[in-house]
Amino acid sequence: MTWDSGVSAEVIQRMLNDIAWLVFAAQRMPRAKAVRRLRAARRQYELDLTDAEASVIEAKTALRVLDEALEDQNKGRP
Repeated sequence: MTWDSGVSAEVIQRMLNDIAWLVFAAQRMPRAKAVRRLRAARRQYELDLTDAEASVIEAKTALRVLDEALEDQNKGRP
């Protein structure tokens, strides 16, 4: 299964598993180290989410262009 962003459900599941493991491991780390790792992971996943959102916007733009082309064809315009 692939989401609108082009990211497969397996990739999203892997990300969630990675996050769960990191949270589990952070509970056993010294506080300063845990905070650094959690912040770094958050920045990375925020970038990943931004990329996914950009893919969704691009896909929606492409669909809008296709809709306009279909509408023009239905009206007899080239």
